[in-house]
Amino acid sequence: MVFRILFLLFICFTIIFINKIFYTRRIRCKNSAFLEVFKKNITSKQRRNQRIFEHHLDFLSSDPINNIKINQSDKEIEILEKLKIHKARLIKFGKSKMNGQTFYRCQEGNIFVISENGQREFI
Repeated sequence: MVFRILFLLFICFTIIFINKIFYTRRIRCKNSAFLEVFKKNITSKQRRNQRIFEHHLDFLSSDPINNIKINQSDKEIEILEKLKIHKARLIKFGKSKMNGQTFYRCQEGNIFVISENGQREFI
């Protein structure tokens, strides 16, 4: 009788121990796969380029004197982002430089540039 109880306890503990081992292996495999995907996303070339572009946009939006260059090779999304920054700088600072030309915003909200002879040319 005692032998049967000890044998059943031994089998129960063995099953629990084996389940625990396989369960921790499953978790480790899931976590390592998740970490691999996360690592690939963080270190990918596309993510690195995106970070550089975001840093450049932060630099441009901080000072209205920094020139925003819009090239023909820029993607549509990049052009729209640069235009948003240009518009925000006009509203915040009252002036913004884009493609080498400084734009100003008067109190009425009209946008103008100063011509070579010193006249305001409204856009």
